[in-house]
Amino acid sequence: MIGDIATLTQAIVTGILLGGIYSLMSSGLSLIFGVMDIPNASQAVFAVLAAYITYWTYTLVGIDPFIGMVFSAIILFAIGIVMYKYMVSRVSGLMAFTLLYMVAMFLENTMIFVWTNLYRGIRVPYLTGSINIYGIYVPSDRLAGFLISVIGFGLLTYFLKYTYTGKAIRATMQNPRAASLMGINVNSIYLFSFGLGIALSGFAGAILGIIYPFNPTVADEWIGVMFAIVVFGGLGSLMGTFIASMIIGIVSSLVGTYASLVWSPLIAFAILVITLWVRPSGLMGRKV
Repeated sequence: MIGDIATLTQAIVTGILLGGIYSLMSSGLSLIFGVMDIPNASQAVFAVLAAYITYWTYTLVGIDPFIGMVFSAIILFAIGIVMYKYMVSRVSGLMAFTLLYMVAMFLENTMIFVWTNLYRGIRVPYLTGSINIYGIYVPSDRLAGFLISVIGFGLLTYFLKYTYTGKAIRATMQNPRAASLMGINVNSIYLFSFGLGIALSGFAGAILGIIYPFNPTVADEWIGVMFAIVVFGGLGSLMGTFIASMIIGIVSSLVGTYASLVWSPLIAFAILVITLWVRPSGLMGRKV
C-alpha cells in the first residue's frame, strides 16, 4: 500500500515538473496564436534549434547552458523579428500557417543535413543525480528546468499585465481595430509579439535539451504537445495554458508509470481531439 502511494506521488511530482516546462514551451505559441490568430507550425522547430545552439556553445566554447539558453533566445528573437517583417506580415490566415509549416520543414531538414539525425544531449555536471524528499526522487536537471520555466512564465505574465507594452499586446489581442484607434501601433505589436513568442520557445527548447536527448525530428512530437496545450487551455489564455500544461504533464506521467511510456505521447493528441469535439473554446479561451 505504501509502495503504491509512493509510486503515485512520484508520478505526480514528475508530471508537475514536466508540466511546468510545457507551460513555458507553449506560452510562445499561445501568445502568437492569441495576438495574431496565426497557428505557428514552426514553433517547435525553433525550440529544437535553440537546443542545438545551447549544445554547441557549451560543447565548443564552454558557455554554461543556462547562459547559452539566454543567448539562443536572443538569436531566436532576432530571427522572429526578421521572419515576421519580411515573410509572415505579407500573408494571412491559412497561407501564414502554410508558410510557417514550410519554414519548419526547411529548418528541420537543414538541421538534419548539418548536424545529422543522431541524438544529442546537454549534460550539465552540477545537475547530475536527484534530490530525495521523503522518498520522492526529484532529478536535479528537471527541478532546475521547472524553476526556470515557472519563473519565466511568471515574468511573462507580469510583463503582459503591468507594463505598457504588455497592456498594448493584450489590447491588440482583444480588438486590433480599437487598439489602433487608441494610438497603439498594431503592426509593431505584431512584430514584437512574434519575436517574443519565438524567443520563449528558445528558453524551453534549451531546457528540454538539458533533460532529454534530442535530434531535429523531435520537433514533430513537441509541436503536437504545444498545440494540444494551447487548444485545451484556450487560445490566448496564459493561465489556461499553464493549467493545461500541468494536466497534460501529470496525465502523461501517470500513463507512462502505470501503462507504458509508448502511450504517453498519445495523451496530448487524445486530449486535443476530445477538446475540439467537446469544448472547442478550451478551458479559459475563445472558440477555435
